[in-house]
Amino acid sequence: MKRLSKTFQYIPKSLVDNDVEDRTMVQFDACELNVFETRSISNQFSLKFNEIALTAMVKGKKVMHFSDMQPFEYFPDELVIVPSGKQMLIDFPEASDNNPTQCLAICFDENFVSKTIGMLNDTAPKIDSPEGWQLDKHNIHFAGTTEIFGALSRLGALSKENDHISRGLLADFTLKELIVRLMQTQARIGLVAHSAKDATINRFAHVMHYIKDHLDENLTIDKLSQIACMSKPNFFKAFKKEFGISPIELILKERVTYAKNLLKNPDHSISEVCFNSGFNNMSHFFRVFKKQEGLTPKSYQLQLDN
Repeated sequence: MKRLSKTFQYIPKSLVDNDVEDRTMVQFDACELNVFETRSISNQFSLKFNEIALTAMVKGKKVMHFSDMQPFEYFPDELVIVPSGKQMLIDFPEASDNNPTQCLAICFDENFVSKTIGMLNDTAPKIDSPEGWQLDKHNIHFAGTTEIFGALSRLGALSKENDHISRGLLADFTLKELIVRLMQTQARIGLVAHSAKDATINRFAHVMHYIKDHLDENLTIDKLSQIACMSKPNFFKAFKKEFGISPIELILKERVTYAKNLLKNPDHSISEVCFNSGFNNMSHFFRVFKKQEGLTPKSYQLQLDN
């Protein structure tokens, strides 16, 4: 979907740091906003940040190399959180003057991050989680969300704001939201990935494990709140606080993920995929699938075939 391309497409060349990347930088009180553009094919370009950084692909493609994980391809609408001082080696396989690779990087003031996380742990502690709120330094590459891209776009717009007092205040609010959204997204990814392992020690993992096992059934908030041993209002509120989406939204995401796996088999009809994924009518399935994936189930299946 390339949801950041409109916000950052008119960034001019400036601050040429090396022969590989052009860099534009805007300084805020609590972060440094960088836009990097690469206009020629290059391999094994070395880069590291002195602070924890959030990077977001805007245009093009990279291949990222870290010493402690397998190389991976990096595309628009994806994010990478880079711990401070962590060395990256980057390939730019498609960059050119006519089609530059463009990437956004926000380097956070680490004291600001620590204070924001501490405030959240004091005012809205997580349930069944001794470690509390924190940025996961292991789950660093994941798809962005509408909320995260919204915050990034607002920060980009603030970089052009002439009123520096209001710009600073609004940037701080936006950065706090961004940190919270990142932690919620990482928590949601961890919940889905580790639900079976954590089902006996975390009530939300127990709920997630149940959802996976009963995805094709009628899943209600009443039933899920009973599994979590919480009242219905408290369950809904706590779930939304920890993961940034409602239980129903997560169920729909899981159903679409399951449907995508079924669609890999060309012998599966769209109606079979619909009902086996837990949707009770085709129109609802098409609406939810297209909203999440940007295309219809049939178009997705044809894309896989091609």
